[in-house]
Amino acid sequence: MSAVVQLVKDKDGFMQLKRLREIPARYSNPAGNYLSYRDIVEIVEHLFDLSSQATEYMYVVGFDMRMHVMGIMELGHGSEFEVKFELRELFASLMLMRAARFVLLHNHVHGVTVPSNADQLRTLQVFDAAKLMGFEFLNHIVVGEGDYTLILEG
Repeated sequence: MSAVVQLVKDKDGFMQLKRLREIPARYSNPAGNYLSYRDIVEIVEHLFDLSSQATEYMYVVGFDMRMHVMGIMELGHGSEFEVKFELRELFASLMLMRAARFVLLHNHVHGVTVPSNADQLRTLQVFDAAKLMGFEFLNHIVVGEGDYTLILEG
């Protein structure tokens, strides 16, 4: 797929992914190389200018087992201090992308990339749910001005 996608309901009420735009070939990882976290941050920065937003945004980047980018989706758009998203929307989008692995990314508006207690708690909830659902949760990345922090060490 390699596209920026949106989760929508079709005319019968079933969830489906709507392709918003293609991810430029240089970011879609056709060779299946293992992307570094820096690479993933650069992809999302290039597409959405995440570190300069005035409010927090949460994105999921889905990959197949060979680390091809299957899709990128916005999960939530919050306030200056938080962003919330539903676990069911995360996993529905991953299933529709046919992703096996994923990374979460969100920005901190004031540039400080230290994860909040809420960020850490939500990461643990996603980790546990992903394990139950059979997905590999690679990491949750907090993006700031020219910097990022990985919540899951490892």
